[in-house]
Amino acid sequence: GQWGPTRTVESSTPFGINPEIAVTSTNQIFVTWREVDRPIRYRFSTNGGAGWSDRRDVSDLVAYRGAFGMAAGPGGRLGVTYTASEADKLQIFVSLWNGNGFTTTRITATNDNFAAPTMTFAPTGQAFVAWRGVSESGGNSGAFFAEQQPDGSWPRSRLIGGGIFDNVNISADEQGNIHMSWLGNASGGTTVYY
Repeated sequence: GQWGPTRTVESSTPFGINPEIAVTSTNQIFVTWREVDRPIRYRFSTNGGAGWSDRRDVSDLVAYRGAFGMAAGPGGRLGVTYTASEADKLQIFVSLWNGNGFTTTRITATNDNFAAPTMTFAPTGQAFVAWRGVSESGGNSGAFFAEQQPDGSWPRSRLIGGGIFDNVNISADEQGNIHMSWLGNASGGTTVYY
């Protein structure tokens, strides 16, 4: 096929960075971006990008520097995950679309710093978030993940310890298997792990 026309989503952002896009199973197009010292912003379209909603904030939390994660899933599900500060620590938050706006939950414990989240949805609609500990050693280092439970809770699991760099990536396949990849420091060099 051919690309359609280029549409303007937002033209008054003073310094927009890290744009993301996701299309829900109900054909809503969401475009999100980060602005320095502001919450993550978004607009959505229900008519193929011809028109866009007003500019809104995903939450009232100021997103920490770096990229964030966004994913769409079955049943119109959509989520955004990002790092923000709470209790003087970097924490992982996830904001799930409820049809009118986003409902936000902190999914890490406030005992240490965590960063670089991504997310995915399983074919059942269950949400998963992955992130890394900022610490390079100890019990809060390494790659972590959480899956949303039916009661809305997010029990956390540690996949592996040690120093992790950049995002911990998570993805679900059509059979419901969950896959993760990350960069780690092994024997003094950067290694890609799966």
